[in-house]
Amino acid sequence: MMTHSIKDFLNPPEKIVSELKKIKDQQAYLLAVENQLKLELESHFENQTINGKFISQGMVVSRAKREGKFVYSEFTEQYAAKLKRDLELRMANEREEGLAKQKSPIYYWTVRTVKK
Repeated sequence: MMTHSIKDFLNPPEKIVSELKKIKDQQAYLLAVENQLKLELESHFENQTINGKFISQGMVVSRAKREGKFVYSEFTEQYAAKLKRDLELRMANEREEGLAKQKSPIYYWTVRTVKK
């Protein structure tokens, strides 16, 4: 009886990366198309041909709003920066003194195009 190892059933790494590249390319293209279509929806909204919510073909598109960020006084910005530095120092001290405990690492794969 012949036994097979798991290696006999795995795709070669080059094939896996090739397939991942195809998927990434498709995602980039589809994201660009999606963004263009959203710009067209915004034009329809501005021209008042649709409202902030539109339902068609079993899909609901809604115009979302993200609140603008606050701009604070120079004093408040400096105070916030000082608090952040103080907190980072305290955290570093706890790490150095062994009071802080590090969680186990989590492993995952990233996929990106090689920079030219």
